[in-house]
Amino acid sequence: MHLLQHARIPYFKARTDWPSQVKEEEMATLKLNYLKCIRRNDLTGKDEPRIKVHGTAVWNGVVEKGGKVTIDWQGDFKDQVSVICEEMNDDKPQQIGAAVNVFETGNPAFLTFKTSGTWYEVYFEVTPSTEAAQTARQHAPAG
Repeated sequence: MHLLQHARIPYFKARTDWPSQVKEEEMATLKLNYLKCIRRNDLTGKDEPRIKVHGTAVWNGVVEKGGKVTIDWQGDFKDQVSVICEEMNDDKPQQIGAAVNVFETGNPAFLTFKTSGTWYEVYFEVTPSTEAAQTARQHAPAG
């Protein structure tokens, strides 16, 4: 028996004859605007928060109690995306609160990351995909 008879080799051929109606999959966009420190983690000095989106670090910064720092990051996602906030203690990041899922529609005004001693708020915007925006309008209460 020939080896290639059992091998699963993916086959891909670039197509140039796609109908014009076929579009790329539409994605929503998450834009993280800024982080506000309500209560800091470190007893002295400033905190070093880090934001992760879907497990990937997208921003690090330095903030003091009562301070606000610009994040200015954006990325695309489909349906929902997980956001985590960590406080960097040297090489040992400490997750602040639970991961928060952001959806294409129906989100709070800001994300809250809180432990007994630390409290951050992350302000953000979501631009939903066209499909999600249409669905949200269809299910919106009349008024």
